[in-house]
Amino acid sequence: MRARALACLAAALFAGACVPSSESAKLRVQGAITAAPHLQRKAEQSDFVLLIVAMNAGGVPVAVRRVLHPKLPLDYALTEEDLVLPGPVRGPLTVKVHASTHGQAGITTHGDLGGTHPGPVDTEAREVNIVIDREF
Repeated sequence: MRARALACLAAALFAGACVPSSESAKLRVQGAITAAPHLQRKAEQSDFVLLIVAMNAGGVPVAVRRVLHPKLPLDYALTEEDLVLPGPVRGPLTVKVHASTHGQAGITTHGDLGGTHPGPVDTEAREVNIVIDREF
């Protein structure tokens, strides 16, 4: 089952990354991650892993950055080094964060934390600030 899910994800990523477009651009999305006051302590647990994920309009992850033991507030930048597949990136993008003790992308368990930037962003957007405001 897991192999099939990974194969489907790889196919979707490949399809999304290979569409030529005049809107293709380099990736440099920057911002800061903070936690809502009621989640601040939990977000800074020493065993947490923070995943910063940029997804294309189809919901396919195009870039992922993993931060071990995050200290908030955290300044971040998603660049070409974080691309799932090399090549140009098309916007708009949705940027989300997921904090967990298991560190696995795409899996949400009880106690995980999350947040999403409140709107789509360009591939070279600045001040893409995200508040961790949900507990799963």
